[in-house]
Amino acid sequence: MRFSLLLLLYCWPLLAGANVLYRQDFEGDSALGWREAGSGTIQFTEYAGNTTLRLSKRKAATLRLSTAGYEDIRVSMQLAGGGLGRRDACHAELSVDGGETWRTVIEVRDGRDDAVTLYYGRADEPALSNNPKLELRFRAAGRGNSAYCWGDNVTVEGRPAGAAASEPRLTTEFLFSSEPLQGPVDYTAFVGREAADTDPREFRLSLMPRAGSGLRTVLDRFDYEAAGGPALRSFPAIDIELLQAGGKLIPADQGILSTQSLLWEIGFQPGTAWRDSAAGADRFALPFALFEKNANCTHNGVLSWARRDDGTLSRAAFQIASETCPYFKFDMWGMLDIEIADAEIESAPALLRAFEKHRDSRIPVRDIAQLGEAYPDVDTAGFGSLAGMNPDDMSVYGLLVDGIHYRGGCATRYGRYPFCDALLLPSYSTAKSIFAGLALMRLEKLAPGAASLKIAELVPECDSEDWRDVSIENAVDMASGNYDSAVYDEDESAPAHIEFLYAASHEERIRSACRNYPRKAEPGTRWVYRSSDTYVAGTAIRAALARQLGHDADIYDELLVQPILKPLEVSPVLRETRTSYDERQQPLAGWGLTLLADDALKVADWLNTGDGLLDGEKMLDNALYRGAMQRSENDRGLEALGPDTRYNNGFWSLDIRSFIGCEQPVHVPFMSGHGGIVIVMFPNDTVYYYFSDGYRFRWREAAVEANKIRSMCP
Repeated sequence: MRFSLLLLLYCWPLLAGANVLYRQDFEGDSALGWREAGSGTIQFTEYAGNTTLRLSKRKAATLRLSTAGYEDIRVSMQLAGGGLGRRDACHAELSVDGGETWRTVIEVRDGRDDAVTLYYGRADEPALSNNPKLELRFRAAGRGNSAYCWGDNVTVEGRPAGAAASEPRLTTEFLFSSEPLQGPVDYTAFVGREAADTDPREFRLSLMPRAGSGLRTVLDRFDYEAAGGPALRSFPAIDIELLQAGGKLIPADQGILSTQSLLWEIGFQPGTAWRDSAAGADRFALPFALFEKNANCTHNGVLSWARRDDGTLSRAAFQIASETCPYFKFDMWGMLDIEIADAEIESAPALLRAFEKHRDSRIPVRDIAQLGEAYPDVDTAGFGSLAGMNPDDMSVYGLLVDGIHYRGGCATRYGRYPFCDALLLPSYSTAKSIFAGLALMRLEKLAPGAASLKIAELVPECDSEDWRDVSIENAVDMASGNYDSAVYDEDESAPAHIEFLYAASHEERIRSACRNYPRKAEPGTRWVYRSSDTYVAGTAIRAALARQLGHDADIYDELLVQPILKPLEVSPVLRETRTSYDERQQPLAGWGLTLLADDALKVADWLNTGDGLLDGEKMLDNALYRGAMQRSENDRGLEALGPDTRYNNGFWSLDIRSFIGCEQPVHVPFMSGHGGIVIVMFPNDTVYYYFSDGYRFRWREAAVEANKIRSMCP
């Protein structure tokens, strides 16, 4: 394959306000501007839906760029290797002098060459700024025919020279002015230090979008920007009730709120109020997230406004500069008109007490760097999966050990997110564990034998020969035996299943889930990943619970929120779930939850160390719980993805003995979500998690380091 010898042509002036100057992920078999040299082969290869640039022997691919007029340049590249011998290597390099000399950004050698892991490297040295002779290079240095190198995800970021000094700050004067917000600012501009000291006040805040919000697309795999049009960049109009109590700003409703927007729903978390004495005004900051309608993508931001002592209101500024969304990433910013009116919040004192109770119940947080101080043998670089992940794809990560939450992440493209405790996170398929799996265990505890009830008896749309011998437990295990392809992810990503996921009504979803897949295996014998099976299970659980209670009930509230999640003191946002957009409001069961990092740890720690007990009472069926938590040698679950990976009652597990050097199997249960979400329950009473969106699911290094705290070997 020949690559163009032409330099990449793109218009620098159009990028004058952009943060990303160049990006190449080689999707669409595109490598415009890269020139080849050396002996060997060069071609595009695809694995798990991701395209990379593969080089063999002594082949190199080089790109020349100019960063003239730009500063604070940051270069990132990813690299994998496979089949490398002792003297072979793969290199990602850069040159600041037109190729005269080269320095390494990332290097892969024998021992790290699993042909899968894309290791990440970054460079941000001063010589990259204002440089017309910058060159980037992927280079193979192999001796045999079986040695290969894969390059991917090249990004060059920076800002126009002098832009930092002219960026608008969110001063009180700016908020009261008519100046436009030209672009994103560092998030430190959204928060203050002088806490407001006022009597409690209840009010309704009305947010009214102005035209012309700024939008800068960072990643758009499915052309959302073109399809969304003006609705995409419009902040949803909405009214919210708030309780101001001193320096705290508490939304009365902290769930996901419907809007008139065609694309967005929205959620708010508690924020802050502070005093700007010099301006004679109170300032406010409120964290929020936009949620893609009928999906789980979550885009976090902050809203800020001011009120003078005479009651005059400013405009509100908003900014989004981070997300947990693997296919659509953007920065959005702008100004909103606002109105405030006094309101009477029902049970405002109870709202304040609930806020304080939840705040006090949070697991104590320390920076991930302090883990190394508490456990000197532990290398904290093993957490966050940053060896094989672009840090820009990481939302938040951490390790719970001995009652302390050691946390990292919360980075955005414009500084650290100022409300890390309130960072809203999507569940994606971790809901298959937290919702569907636990609901099954709770139902079986309440009504022994319910897990064996047949789908066809409970779900009329599934009343067919293919479903008559499929139990609720089979469906939760994604082992109905009804599927098109047993190849991992083929059914899940097929067009018919995508239509199922985005259907608005329960009727559309359940008909698709029940009728689209033929019988190919006996139920309970073969695992095939498909969210529609979990949805069928949730529908059947609702019918089975109705039999038990004698009336239709909210299965999420009845089986999980009231008996388990409220006693665990999770946040209000995890006490709600997304449902179908019709009168039935069928819970999605396999996706659609939103949670905080603290919520994830509370649930996982209870499962890991609580033995399913609350106040001495067993809340879950013991056999199903022990199977999911890998406590039963006779119930490991079905093989999934490989012989070391199992799936049981909505939970994954992995035998990590080879990672940590044990002679006997060490089956570790974990939850997993689309895009790069992992919650791992180690048998040494620690919990590791990360929420990311770069399609990386790797926690080998975390297992090795967690094992140093307490051995996991039997």
